[in-house]
Amino acid sequence: MKLHWILLFSLVFGCALPGCKPSEKAIAEKAATDSEVKALEGKWKISFREGSQSEDEEEGDKPVIDPTYYYVIEKNILREEFKGRDGAIEVISRRKMTIDPNKTPKTVDLVYVDDKGNELKERTVKKGITGKKKPVTKAIKDVGIYKLDGDKLEFCISWDEKNRPTDFTAPPKSSRYAFKLERIKDGSEPKAAEEVKDKPKDEAKDKKDKPKDEAKDKKDDKKDEAKEKAKS
Repeated sequence: MKLHWILLFSLVFGCALPGCKPSEKAIAEKAATDSEVKALEGKWKISFREGSQSEDEEEGDKPVIDPTYYYVIEKNILREEFKGRDGAIEVISRRKMTIDPNKTPKTVDLVYVDDKGNELKERTVKKGITGKKKPVTKAIKDVGIYKLDGDKLEFCISWDEKNRPTDFTAPPKSSRYAFKLERIKDGSEPKAAEEVKDKPKDEAKDKKDKPKDEAKDKKDDKKDEAKEKAKS
């Protein structure tokens, strides 16, 4: 009976017996995953977002695309970061990514972790076999799909781990949120919050002052013309 299960496991997973080497398929899939992890690394700015990122967000809240808020992928960790007015970087969240680029669409599991990589837990209630509810502690986990196209990256995530998205939409009243990212290249680092905040003010001031400056220049030109006539 035990041998039966060992053989079955071997057929399903490609290798189970002592000394058995991984199948060519398993090796190829691991190589594809390792390559994808490297391709995902870098800083990413948000170009589009829709849907509620958690149960705490109001359904009618409009997602804000803030250039001081961005994502960093380093190895298998996805960080959400914010660059403050003083240039200091605040890490909003860290999630350990487990990707599978061999599926269609490609899948990603995201488990929240602390700065040391330890899983963050939450207490919840689960029904047992008898139907009796009991408190349990489990990792905080989101599930989703992703699509990588060069310097563009797209996610659709569900904070309900039992309902992984199958497409890149976030319908109202769903547990899903979708966002598109663009790679931040060298020389285009995220600006501090104060720079971003002051930019519209500066542009508005320049726009407001432009007619005044033009009128002053015209007035000065007329004065110069009058002086030249007086000399002649």
